Amino acid sequence: MAPATWLGLPRKDYIVVIGLFISGASNGFAILPFIPELRELIMEIYPDPKFIHMVGDMASGLFYAAYSFGTFIGPTVGGFIYDSYTGEYIPET
Repeated sequence: MAPATWLGLPRKDYIVVIGLFISGASNGFAILPFIPELRELIMEIYPDPKFIHMVGDMASGLFYAAYSFGTFIGPTVGGFIYDSYTGEYIPET
């Protein structure tokens, strides 16, 4: 497991670790601004005062449920489409 040769990076494992670190950190910056907007949307749907203390939990739960569903469905559908149209298997190296 190392970067592709066409990237021009050395084929070392630490390059992958650095890339995963950058990806994880930037993913947090992409996700966090969305949760307050989702919280406001839930407050519009459920304006009842007894739900105010649960809004943050509902927003986080709804977001991470959708995020987990996308993490599951993306590779599953992608693998199905790949197998359906090419019929080739990815070789293990």
